[in-house]
Amino acid sequence: PMPSKPGPVRVLDGIDVAPGTCDIADTPFVSEDECNERCYVDSSCQAFVTTSSKCFLKSCTSPQVKSAGHRSSILTGPHPMPVNCPPPLVQTSRVVDTTKTTFTWTTPGNEVRLT
Repeated sequence: PMPSKPGPVRVLDGIDVAPGTCDIADTPFVSEDECNERCYVDSSCQAFVTTSSKCFLKSCTSPQVKSAGHRSSILTGPHPMPVNCPPPLVQTSRVVDTTKTTFTWTTPGNEVRLT
């Protein structure tokens, strides 16, 4: 799912980030906001570069190279949490007996035991 609005970025006009490397994906350019949202929804994306026809998602932010017709945006905010993702399990105990080991994990409102 796409975030409901674009996230914060530091814009670099006339700059290409890591030309030819760190590419996650490229899509036809529709708008800066759409490219921004695509980057923020991908947890590996750290920057995006736009041209008049493409949006390039990048997994790195350097090197930064002067390049006419390119506009780079470096993400400055956190990626949103995935929707409908359960909270992580946290191991709260481990009991070792001579014939078995019991692990207990908890998540808000739940406890899971594995013997």
